[in-house]
Amino acid sequence: MKILIDLRSYQISKNRGIGRYVLALTEELAKISSLSVSGIISKDLAPVELSNNVCPKINLYVLENFEQYDIKENFDFFVKGNFFDGIFHDGSTMYPPQVMQKCHDVVGILYDLIPLVYVGNYLDNEFKEDYIKKFELMKYASHFFCISKHTMRDGIKYMQLPENRFTNIYGSTDEQKFRTLNSDKPYVAANRLNNLIFTAGGDRRKNYHGVAKAFAMAYETGKLPQNAKLYLICANNEAFIKDVENAIQGYKAQIGKQIIITGYISDAELVDLLTTAKASIFPSFYEGFGLPILESYIAGTPSFASNCSSTKELVMKEASFDPHNMEEMRDIIIRIFNDEEFCKKSLEWGRKLLKKINWKNSAQIMVDKLTELQAENNKKASQKSSKTAVFTILPPMSSGIAPYSYKTHIAESEKYDMFSNIQNFADYMKLHENNVNNIFPLNFYEYADFKEKYKAELFVFGNSFHHKEILDYAMRTKDTKTNRFMYLHEAALLSLFEKKYYNGQLDLLKKFLFSWYPEKAKIINELNTIYFSQYLNKNKIGGIRPLINLTGIKHIFVNTQKAKQLIEEELTEYELKDLTIDIFYHPLAEIKAEKIDLHDHKKQKVIATFGIPSPLKMSDEIYQAVKLLNQQGHDIKLIYAGYCCSELKTKMPEAFVEIHDSPTDDELYSLMNSVDLAVQLRPDSHGESSGCIAQLLSLGKNILTTEGFVSDDLEQYCHTIVGIPDIAKLSICLLKAINKPKKYDAKKLIEQYSYKRLSQKLDTTIQEYLKANKNLLK
Repeated sequence: MKILIDLRSYQISKNRGIGRYVLALTEELAKISSLSVSGIISKDLAPVELSNNVCPKINLYVLENFEQYDIKENFDFFVKGNFFDGIFHDGSTMYPPQVMQKCHDVVGILYDLIPLVYVGNYLDNEFKEDYIKKFELMKYASHFFCISKHTMRDGIKYMQLPENRFTNIYGSTDEQKFRTLNSDKPYVAANRLNNLIFTAGGDRRKNYHGVAKAFAMAYETGKLPQNAKLYLICANNEAFIKDVENAIQGYKAQIGKQIIITGYISDAELVDLLTTAKASIFPSFYEGFGLPILESYIAGTPSFASNCSSTKELVMKEASFDPHNMEEMRDIIIRIFNDEEFCKKSLEWGRKLLKKINWKNSAQIMVDKLTELQAENNKKASQKSSKTAVFTILPPMSSGIAPYSYKTHIAESEKYDMFSNIQNFADYMKLHENNVNNIFPLNFYEYADFKEKYKAELFVFGNSFHHKEILDYAMRTKDTKTNRFMYLHEAALLSLFEKKYYNGQLDLLKKFLFSWYPEKAKIINELNTIYFSQYLNKNKIGGIRPLINLTGIKHIFVNTQKAKQLIEEELTEYELKDLTIDIFYHPLAEIKAEKIDLHDHKKQKVIATFGIPSPLKMSDEIYQAVKLLNQQGHDIKLIYAGYCCSELKTKMPEAFVEIHDSPTDDELYSLMNSVDLAVQLRPDSHGESSGCIAQLLSLGKNILTTEGFVSDDLEQYCHTIVGIPDIAKLSICLLKAINKPKKYDAKKLIEQYSYKRLSQKLDTTIQEYLKANKNLLK
């Protein structure tokens, strides 16, 4: 088995317990003959100091040069040394893509989740988002090796993952470093100095102020030797010293005499103090493990610790105490200095513990679990997943495609995993609400054998720059043998290429078009504006040809017959020969919306059009037609609701026009639910579907649209206009539709055209295609 350990955690935390833990475990794993151990390091961090006896057994790879190494076989596991190191701000640093492409699976070490346990102390505004991001990204590891039973319980509780994702391995410390002349000798109090040792960081969670006060209280009783001392060994600052001063205020014990604040000292100095002391004490309110307790036992010194979190696992029951109870802590300190048998028992208990908790055992437990996971991974690799990998934009991207795709692919989450270029982590968290667990960052697909797990890949595209990263990945992986499909939400997709090929420059756009449509050179030459949409679409230049050729995908899903027609019109007979196009309906979802009275009086009728006003939607013509009807004696209010509607105010000053600019979703749905007729026209359709029409149908509303705009499935429930009507014809159609509403059962329609049914239909289509083309599965 080949493993690659992330030793950056050691480089960042060389002088802390985490760093020592990572290094010691790595060196012990390297001693196991069945294991090939390598490490990933950064040239920008502190050097790695491996023991001479294991150094030749560990291959080190520099992260910044990783792609230059000739690695013949992939690693079975990438082992994260620490998920919460300061440099890891996102998936690309926590799980470097160049490394993950060479690793089959990801596991890691879980030390603690202290910021979640002590939210008020750690998760301030500056730190919170970064920590939560790491916490969520951490969940993509397949297994967690915990350093104590307590940490394991916290992992299960806070990560809300099943118990079988965790294994407790404990750990130990550097035996050679802490081994002393007293390591194997019986405990004799008379041979010890009257010192009590506290070793920890300067964090109030470590309860340094509490132990200082308890010691001062014990010294006050006169039951401690006159020369008794408490050593507070840790890096300190003014706040630390002030805390200790406040804690012992009013007691005889003084800083510098009975209480010695050492600041940071070397390991050699620490060992000298520890081996000659009466005992060590570890009064933390919370610890993930408690390495100083084991260090004390190895040095031959008894240890006493708090009875909460993991520390109670490392001391005998009688040697533990409530760290919040000053009197209880005072009494145990008095007993340490006066009860030799008590100290002997503590040390004997600790020495027995060391036979069970040591690096050799920890490494073996870890290897046993990795072997089990490797067998499971091998089994999975031989069994193709029944899932499809979906590459799509997701909310809150400012595109109707984002929520469409999200709802479609969470409806049957056991059939799909989504990979998306999510920018804001708060949005990413929101997507995972309500037990949604099938969404991953886009670049994760290249990690940890993701691409080997899926029966197919589905790329979702609309006509906007939002899809750039999805397009990049589809193009980059063109030559893979994976079964690939495209879901196109319209047939005019040139804007999809803007950021990559022409970036708003007309000359670059023409160059791009010449390369793909040489037979239409005259049409392209006459293009004189970057706002090309209607002109190029009219001339059957929609971007379908470059999209198919650049991605190599020949099976396309669309939402309307019009989209299929436009694709077929753009491509040659030869290009269409190997192309498959399937048509799906636009799904409907239940919408809860209040009704409001938009009528000025009972006889008035209310017509509305929704979305950004534009010539494409005949926004001006609808206004002229309603104006004509009002001039003829009808009483009709016209509502425009959507982004940029405020621009219409000067063009349409009449009282019968009501404008709602940029309404919220709730406001929009309420308006939709309150009108007598909704008008959504597309006489020059690009093959796009209409989210507004789907929403209106869900609300059971009366709709007038252009024939062929929506799929045949849904069009039957709408009034339709053929072609581009003049104002008079449009006014007649409006009057007819408003006076004779189409009647249908919206609830049954929602059930028939639900996102879940679309999800199932999509999966069935993929399954049937793969079955009919079995050679693709090889």
